[in-house]
Amino acid sequence: MKKKRKNVHQQMLKAGNARKRAVKTTVLAAGLMTHVLAGNSIDYKTDDVYKGDSISYFQHFFGMEKASADPDGDDEGSSEPESGGGEPESGGGDPESGGSEPESGGGDPESGGSEPESGGSEPQTGGSAPERSSSSSQTSNSTTVSNSIIDSSASTGSAANSLNQWVHGKLENDTVSVSVDSSVVRKLSTLDHLDDLSVTILPRASHIHLTLPKEVLSFLRSQEKVSSFTLYSNQSKMALALNKLNIQRASSLMHVPTDLLDLQINIDVLSNDELSDLKESLPSGLKWLVQPLRFNVLWVAGDQTLKLDQEELKNVTRVIHLGTIDFDPQTATVLGFNEETRTYSYVPAYFVQNNGQWEAKIRDMQHSTYVIALNEQRDTSDNDSSINNIEYLQNKQLLASNQFEIGEPITRGEIAQFLVSALGANGISAKDTPFRDVTDEQSYVATAAHLGLVKGYADGTFRANSHITREELASMIYRAIQYAGGDSSTDTPAAISYPDQDSISPWATAQVQALTSLNLLQDTFGTSFEPKKAATTDEALMILVRTLRSIEYVN
Repeated sequence: MKKKRKNVHQQMLKAGNARKRAVKTTVLAAGLMTHVLAGNSIDYKTDDVYKGDSISYFQHFFGMEKASADPDGDDEGSSEPESGGGEPESGGGDPESGGSEPESGGGDPESGGSEPESGGSEPQTGGSAPERSSSSSQTSNSTTVSNSIIDSSASTGSAANSLNQWVHGKLENDTVSVSVDSSVVRKLSTLDHLDDLSVTILPRASHIHLTLPKEVLSFLRSQEKVSSFTLYSNQSKMALALNKLNIQRASSLMHVPTDLLDLQINIDVLSNDELSDLKESLPSGLKWLVQPLRFNVLWVAGDQTLKLDQEELKNVTRVIHLGTIDFDPQTATVLGFNEETRTYSYVPAYFVQNNGQWEAKIRDMQHSTYVIALNEQRDTSDNDSSINNIEYLQNKQLLASNQFEIGEPITRGEIAQFLVSALGANGISAKDTPFRDVTDEQSYVATAAHLGLVKGYADGTFRANSHITREELASMIYRAIQYAGGDSSTDTPAAISYPDQDSISPWATAQVQALTSLNLLQDTFGTSFEPKKAATTDEALMILVRTLRSIEYVN
């Protein structure tokens, strides 16, 4: 009789456990159905941590507490995933260290010249953040503290070393604040490599603020392989080359040790008042394509903050997602807004379409607020003619109206000024100039020399007002390609086939060969190169537009 009662009791316990599991599964299934109906994806089978255990996976995904073991030994606990996401690639190359330009009217070419500084390179990030919304119920007036604000699914995203599993986000008043706990250092130390790190934000919000704490920065700086950190969101993406940010500068200016500095990343949609100012200042003939955004990266120590300088901003890539909008990228431009002068200026940017989704990749060292504008009146039927090149650059706001005349010679100073603007380096102010004939009004020459784009003559002059020769033009453009990290290979054999190629100065031969092999000089100078002949405006602009397209600074 006792044995029978014991069997009945065990059967009742098993039935109760079954009911509890059924209720739990029903709740999870309901949450899953809500998540799927919201247009979000779930794939627990490919998750390396859960190994196909759907219950444990969904418990983690929806933020449920780990279940205790059932009386019959059924453990439904979950473990913490440690991977996911896409890898931004880091690229770039060093500017040319040699070469010189001849002194006009005879004389020896410059014999030395200092080695130009390496401009570094911008991290190239592959893939955009997944277009997903948070599965939890969130309103702009309430506060939600949940891992579901971060893309916590190890099978979603695109970065191999995602920090998503180890951070938490708070959504309050349309602002997402992301905290990276210092304990993440212990978890990062378990990874085999730390070449790229990322965080992906799920909900669409007007303001995103993420802080990399001092403990994490100190650890990452101690790892030589750490190259970049990327913040993904629905509207944008920001990638930083961490090992090229100047934390020593911040430490010196803020009078704080480097191991006490945090790094704060902010992406903001502008307020209505700010948008009104931007609309009033927008050049005529242009209209907004998407809502403007502001990107900021700050060093933080207590109440002190310090923005990155221009040299550091060269190592920050900002991307704005445009969605499936239908437009011609040659009619669009990205403008930076100067909040002090209330004026716009050209910003180098390249439009890319992936899986039907457009995005604008911004290369800039000066601004933080960006507007993507469209000029639908521009004719793009003939993009390689002299007149269309000028109109194209004017539409990009890179040239002013009536700045150049077709067929007229162009000067060395005008090319130097154009290259500084085209590479987004107007914000870099070089205090000293190596040339004795450069005036304060020609500060762009000092900037171009600082970036390694130009060299002078043996007598210490630059001669900004002198007409630029074809071989001098080739030399400057070659250095610009190297500064931007583009392909400037001179290894292609027999690339030069001009009948007068022997008259090209030795210091310019490799540069002319490189530009010829890259098809940047074709059909420009005719059958002969005539290296000492002055280049005309239309010849120079044709080569310059081709060059900017080849390095993906314009479309």
